[in-house]
Amino acid sequence: RLLVDPDVCAFPRASVRLLADEKATRKGVARALSRWLPDEAQGADLALIYFAGHGVIEPSGPGQEGYLLPH
Repeated sequence: RLLVDPDVCAFPRASVRLLADEKATRKGVARALSRWLPDEAQGADLALIYFAGHGVIEPSGPGQEGYLLPH
């Protein structure tokens, strides 16, 4: 609600995507980040991603791997 509120953030409603509950699947999040967001954000000065959940970074060989876990 705050993102589309004209007195707070004033993002156009069509430019806000909420993934919650059964929509917050790995496939849904990956699709939103890899397809919807790049298309929607073309020419934009700002893209806001708010993630509520858990995350972890673990060693993986010479580097690290991170995981986002919707909760």
